[in-house]
Amino acid sequence: MTLSTIGRLLVAGLLLGAVARADETDRLVTLGDVWYSAKLFHPYLAYSQTDWDTALVQVIPAVRAARTPGEHASAVQQLLETLHDPMTGVVHPASSSREEWYQVRTESDVVIITLKPGHNDAPTASEQDIAVLSRSLMPARAVVFDLRSRPEEAAAAFGFANMIERLIRTLCVAAPIPGPYLRERARSNIAPETADFHLRRVYGQQPAPEAKDRRLVLICNRYSVPPRNAVVLQRKGQAGVIFEGEGVLAVPGSVSVLNLEAGYRVYLRTSETIDADGSGIGEPVARVTAEDAMRLALEYARKPGEFPFTAKRPPAVPDLPLSEEAYASMRYPPAEYRLLAAFRVCGALKYFFAYPHLQERRVGDLCRAHIPALLNASGELEYHLAAARMVADVNDSHASIQSTVLDAHFGTARPPLVLQWIEDEAVVTQVGDNLPGIRPGDVVLRIDGEETTARIERLRPYVAGSTPHSRMYRILQVALMGAQNSLLDLEIAGADGVVRKAPVQRLSTRPIFLQAAERRGEVVRILEDGIGYVDLDRLQQSDVDTMFDKLRDTRAIVFDMRGFPQASQFDLAPRLTDRDEVPVGFLIRRFWHSLPGMGTERERGDYVIDQVLPSTDKWRYRGKTIMLIDERAISAAEHSALCFSTANGTRFVGSATAGAGGGWIGIVLPGAITVRSSGYEYRYRDGRYVEGIGVLPDVPVSPTIAGIRAGRDEVLDRAVQYLVSGK
Repeated sequence: MTLSTIGRLLVAGLLLGAVARADETDRLVTLGDVWYSAKLFHPYLAYSQTDWDTALVQVIPAVRAARTPGEHASAVQQLLETLHDPMTGVVHPASSSREEWYQVRTESDVVIITLKPGHNDAPTASEQDIAVLSRSLMPARAVVFDLRSRPEEAAAAFGFANMIERLIRTLCVAAPIPGPYLRERARSNIAPETADFHLRRVYGQQPAPEAKDRRLVLICNRYSVPPRNAVVLQRKGQAGVIFEGEGVLAVPGSVSVLNLEAGYRVYLRTSETIDADGSGIGEPVARVTAEDAMRLALEYARKPGEFPFTAKRPPAVPDLPLSEEAYASMRYPPAEYRLLAAFRVCGALKYFFAYPHLQERRVGDLCRAHIPALLNASGELEYHLAAARMVADVNDSHASIQSTVLDAHFGTARPPLVLQWIEDEAVVTQVGDNLPGIRPGDVVLRIDGEETTARIERLRPYVAGSTPHSRMYRILQVALMGAQNSLLDLEIAGADGVVRKAPVQRLSTRPIFLQAAERRGEVVRILEDGIGYVDLDRLQQSDVDTMFDKLRDTRAIVFDMRGFPQASQFDLAPRLTDRDEVPVGFLIRRFWHSLPGMGTERERGDYVIDQVLPSTDKWRYRGKTIMLIDERAISAAEHSALCFSTANGTRFVGSATAGAGGGWIGIVLPGAITVRSSGYEYRYRDGRYVEGIGVLPDVPVSPTIAGIRAGRDEVLDRAVQYLVSGK
């Protein structure tokens, strides 16, 4: 995009103002849905040079200025015209009158069927229409279909093409017509490497008993929509195309319908039709002026012999679509690009977020709620914070956001200690080395001079969480963040009730979910009564065999999963069962073949990974096992819990895990903002979810401030008690 274009957008934004009206916000949400749906599924955008981002930002001022549904529809049409596709456009509200939308006339033994101009809704051929047309076609030896259309008649052109396709397959070809293929874009993630093209065979067509071969001529212009079987019939020499004017003959396909407002809709192409050899619709037999089109069509209709055919292949599909532009230089983007950020987030969530059915707020409502803040953002920090609030509203512990602006605001480093919310207090539960002034069990009253409760509430809008306890844990860790090597001023109270200052240097830049590694003591050890203990938060992959050998003769093992695992569950869990290839659960990824709509049999087919524990040739541990869990166990930790439970019925002691299973999807926003959220849905074998719930304990127990101050691990103590007493 040129600097002059950006300048025009800035001026437009200033003239329109930043604040969005309610109806304006609704229209922007709809625009974003149309834009993103086309971005993913319109085939042209996979290989054309269309700058779809620029097409969007250039039309946003017109959408924001719209005061009526018609003005809104006009602005959306302006966006769609960038695609130069007659099958994609805005459809006006359907007329209540039954006005005839086609015309039939006969010249000698040639029947001419014409799409009447002036229709901008989507007519559907009734059985009465088909019967009338069938009677007209019976005596004809040739048929001319006049498909010429105008840009605003996309729906009428598509409806006319559907009617013609039906007439051709039942009455105009004596032999069965093999079905062509639909070439559709297939997506399983927003990442470019997950995009591909999918070929789907259209059902073959059987003629009616009274059908006979009739010579077929199609008159088209650049806005025409040919019937799909024309691709096959051209190749067989049974149909020819007369093309009026300049431009390219559109390849037929299927469309999806998206709603705007007040009866206005969008027809969006979702596929291209190709023949078995990969060719699309062929070259016209002639290119003519408007005055000569019908005359030449009638000449070809009466001329004997096959039509000459020149195959035309659709544009080649690149190996990988281009990545999304990060617009890194736009730390504070113009309003149009701030809206583009909202549309990217909401589009990715709509199509690829693993758990849309578990969210309290629909994606459209999420977008609607946060567009005003993005538009009102008066500077780079406000913009980045508005984006952070939007991501946090996803309510997913996998959801995160990162940018240099947010890093500078919140900081990237933390002190070597862990806070947890216990008995309605922010309590230090783990302390790293070289912190002599802080002890486990200390209550943090102030952080850098700010009351802890006030800091929590200030940060809450920017931190996502699948469950309340998971979100609180994440907030507490963010509350400690600041610049690398900076001093954190804590005000704490110990067991004696004395309030004291405790300056701590921020050194650790480890991710929040790895903070639990501040635990001390031996990673693998033997407790009382012959019970083994393993800290899975610190056990390395290379030490798995050594761990099992050390604990071989124990009666039971307690696996501490109050954190994030370093060793693979697929090396640990198979050692706990005598069975091989044990089914565990399902990883489900949303896989879109196309959008639902006319001419589309399916919209998506989930990609399901049926997970099983791999076999192992190593010796198996047959003692009882317990796993300690709490809100620090997230993602792979929760997956480990399910693998252990499936392997040998491992029991869980503690409190619920974070409730965020599955991998990530990644999104990039203007200003070089990166966003992540859950991309895989993870379920138990019986269909239950982990997301939003977590792995629940069989034996609930939570630490107390008194217990922490006394140096006791009450969760571990309860696990040992359970193993010894059986209850």
